[in-house]
This record gives sequence, structure tokens and C-alpha cells, in this order.
Amino acid sequence: MTTIIRKILLALQVAFLSLILSAASTKSASSVLGQGGEQHHRRLDLTVLSRSLQETSQHQELPIPPCNTLLGSLTADELRDTVSTVIDTIAPDPESSERTYLRAILLQPIQYGIQVHRLCAGCQDVAAEVPADSKDVFDTFCGPDNYGAVNATFSGLMIVPTTTNGEADGDTRILNGTLKGIIDMHPTAISLVPSLMWSIFEDRDEDGSNEESLLLQLNGIVASTGQALIFPDYMGYAENADELFKGYTIKKAYETSCVPIVFWARQYIRQLTNCATAISTTVGLKGYSEGGLSALVLADVLHRLGWNIVAVHVGGGPFKMGAETITKTFERVTQGRYDMYFRHIFGLVGTAYSSTYRDLPNYERGQDMLTSEIRPVLVDLITKSTPEPLVKEYLPYENPTDILYLLFDAEYLEFVNASVSRGSYDPCSDTPEEELKERNLHLICESFRMNDVSEMLQSAPYQVDVCHSPDDEVVPFESVPDLGGNDNLSLNVVSGSHNEAGAQCIFSSLIYFLSLGFKSVAVQNEHSMAGCSSISDNAPETAMDDPSSSEMPPENEGTDQQDIQPENSGGQRSMTLDWTVLWAQLKVFAVMVSFFVF
Repeated sequence: MTTIIRKILLALQVAFLSLILSAASTKSASSVLGQGGEQHHRRLDLTVLSRSLQETSQHQELPIPPCNTLLGSLTADELRDTVSTVIDTIAPDPESSERTYLRAILLQPIQYGIQVHRLCAGCQDVAAEVPADSKDVFDTFCGPDNYGAVNATFSGLMIVPTTTNGEADGDTRILNGTLKGIIDMHPTAISLVPSLMWSIFEDRDEDGSNEESLLLQLNGIVASTGQALIFPDYMGYAENADELFKGYTIKKAYETSCVPIVFWARQYIRQLTNCATAISTTVGLKGYSEGGLSALVLADVLHRLGWNIVAVHVGGGPFKMGAETITKTFERVTQGRYDMYFRHIFGLVGTAYSSTYRDLPNYERGQDMLTSEIRPVLVDLITKSTPEPLVKEYLPYENPTDILYLLFDAEYLEFVNASVSRGSYDPCSDTPEEELKERNLHLICESFRMNDVSEMLQSAPYQVDVCHSPDDEVVPFESVPDLGGNDNLSLNVVSGSHNEAGAQCIFSSLIYFLSLGFKSVAVQNEHSMAGCSSISDNAPETAMDDPSSSEMPPENEGTDQQDIQPENSGGQRSMTLDWTVLWAQLKVFAVMVSFFVF
């Protein structure tokens, strides 16, 4: 009975959400011809979210907070106030159904306060956390021969739910229980990454608004439902900027820098709570733009390490680095259809494939993507995490094609342009290997092919939702490989520019991770109210129903707060229907219906 009701509600919510988001991608979310031919328009204006994707790139250098420390916190009421400000911006009409809908899906789920922590760790700090049967996988990216794997420290952000001790003036503490994890992979950036975002949020306006930290605020909603969110910074950022090169689109760079942060989050929260709180190895992942590619990579490696991947939501990602992602982009620049505001991305990809990341086949083999003249300048700027506006000053142009000839090796550029003129968008595969060797291009082609995630995506053994816009002027829609033949995969086609589509894709993933479909996924009990000393390495794990309701929220008056109890005498926790959650989901569904019907 429980499973059937949940599936029906989830299916209905997803169906109506698809309609809403599809409609929100056009100028009117719902256009109905009145009797006199009058059009009535209704839409979700996600401009503020689109703008936040762009504005966060404008920041100058930000202070780097201390490692493994609490940066700040918000009570549930403070979070509601902050989110209310966001809702008022998206839907300024207080009587509109848009505002009613947003309040239902963004405010109503908030149950707990949140804490924001900055994490720092390296491969050496988490090796003991890796199960014996996964050591071989771990060593493929954290072994002694891997770039950045020895004595390097990476950073990230973690948001966890908090509650009180049951009294009005009770002490705030991290919510006890085993929490599902959600790993958020950030979009393309040169300097501003998640573990530096809290200082921007603290500088919010007097009315509580702060567009630049909007993504952080929205993720706070998800954490407030009783889940832990983890945000890796990637290689070459924040804690190890100036020490390591950035590995833009390089799969192993994400594995080396992000897996330690994810594993460390589990250790760190156990240390903070004496094991009263644990983060499960049952997780979901999400990301947009570069974050879409890195989320796929991290999901794949965590799956190989034995983790349970519930779902991956990605959008606008450069998935086909071996083919259309590069060639279609060059074609668009030549045709004047690329948004040159994003030209700093050429610097990121160029430096990554120009003898910086030593584990690539073309490293110091005379097959760099960048010209020898521009390479030292760009490598220095990007390695130092120079803010994007300053990087762009070194990339002047009169015509868009000037950028291609300024940055890229002439032989490589001619190779790509000639292939595109013939209608071939996969020149590295379409050109015989002997010819590639003769032209001294075989190693750079191999480097791109090894970081293409098409096959990884097409063969995913877990649910993956891909969101992309045919109008994307930065990452070509052709970067999405054929998704047919795998029932785990779905394609969410939206419209608008890269940032406009990003707002829709990010909003869609947010709704999924707030849904009953994700919240009700069972996890294994890994916490202990008796302290860490009571946990045996060989103790059997016990199944739990919905860990995010391990403690009743303070808002549920008349219900005693309690930590998750040990399994019943039968050795298995009984499955009960959470009518409070189901009633809340029904209310959200009703609002969704009214959004379209009325």
C-alpha cells in the first residue's frame, strides 16, 4: 500500500512538474485563449536564477576560510525568511498562483535549520575509509603515481540539518540519524567555488536578498529536509590554488580531488557527533555545465567503489569532449554564434590540455592545444585563480575567430576547421591513426577521447536525467550522446541560452531532490546513539525507512522528538506509512494542479 501510494504521487508530481518546467522555458508558462481572443499568460520567471549563474563569476579574490570548521548556520525560520525573499523576487505578485506554487514547493519542505561547514582533505586522509575490496579502484586515482594524489589537500563545502534538544531554548545540534547524501558539482569557474560562497551569502542585503549566493540558499532547502549536501571545489581551487593545475573536463582530476572530500564528509560528521549522525553511501548527484560532466564522473567512480547511486541529474554538460563538444563550438565561433562572454572557458580547456595535467598522453610531447606564445600567460592566470573578468582582458578580439587564432595551435586548429568544413564533427575518430601521427595530433586526440564521457553516460546502471537546450550557445546540444537503448536514461529538453537553460535544469533537479521519490529511498543504518566506540567494523547493517524523518521536526507540535531507534526484535524495522509526509505531498500536488487549471 505504502509503495503504491508513493509511486502514484511521485508520478503525478513528475508529470505536472514536467509541464510546469516545459512551460517555464517559454515566455508564457500557460497561454489560454479567452472568449474574446485575449491571451492570459502565466509563467515562472527564473531570470534571477539565470542571473546568479553569471554574477558569481564577477567576484574578485575572496578570503579562504579555515579548514574543517563551522562557517555559519541558519535556523529553520531564518532559512524560511531567506527563501521567502527569493520567492518574492521570482513571483512579485503576492496573489499569483506562481507565488503559491513556489511557497508550497520551496517553503513547505523546510523542517530543520542548517549548518555550513568547510571541509579539507586529501587522498592520504581517507584511505582508511575505503573498503578492502575497493582499494584497487581507489588507487587508480589516489595512488602514489597520480597527479595531485600525494600530500595535496582539497576543499569543499558541506551543509547538514540541525535541530534543538526539544525545548524552545534548547541547544542546536546536528540532526541525529543516517542521512542520505546529495553531491552537488559546481558549474564552470576560475576562482569562485563552493567553499568560498558563504562569505558572499553573509554580505547579503538588508532585506535578505543575495542573488549571487542563490544556489547555496536553494541547496539549503534540500539540507533542511534532513539530508546532507556535499560540494567539492575540484582540483586547483581554493585550498590548492597556486599548487595544482586545474583539470577542466579531465575525469581523473575530478576523481582525485572530489572522492576525498566525499569520503571525508562521512568521517568529519562522525567525529563531530560521536557517530550519532552518519552520512550514507546511498547518494544522489547533480550538476550543471562543467558540473554536469563531473557529476557523471563522480557517480561512476563512487558506483565502482560500492556506493548506491540513486539518481544523477545533469545538464548543459560537455559530454562529448572527443567530438562535437569541441568541433561544434569552434564552428559556432566561426559563424559568430558563440557567446563570447564565456571566452574564458577556452582558456580553461586550453590550459588543461597543454602540458599541465601530467597524466594525459600529450603531456610534454609537443602536442599542446595552446600556442607556445599564449600558454605561459594563460597557465599562470588560471592556476592563480585570477577572477574571470581579468582573464578576459587577456583575450581581446575584434572578430570572434580572433580568439581561436590567438589561443590554439595552428596545426590543431586547421585540423578541426578542415574536418568541420567536410561535415565531420569527430575528426579524431574519422582520421586514420597513421595520418594523425604524421600530423603530430594523435596524442592530443587520445587525450580528448579518454575524457569523453559518452559511453559512461550511455551505459549508466542507475537513473540519469540529462537536461539540455538546443539553443545553448556555449555547450552545443550535440554534446548529448544518443540516450536510446538504456531505460535508466531520460532527456529533458528545455529552451533558452546556457544560463537560461541552467536555471530550468537546476530548478528541475532541486524539485527532484525535494520529492518523496528521493526522500523515501531507504538507506542502511550507520549511526549509533551509543557513540563511535560501540560501532564494530564487522557489525551488520540494518535497513531503515526514510532516514530524513529520523527525528521529528520541531514544527510538528505534540510529537516528541526522538532519535532513530534500534531495529525491532525481528531484526527489521517495520515499514509504516508517513501520513504527514504524504499529506504534505498531496498539498504540493494540489497546488501544481491549480497552477495550470486556474
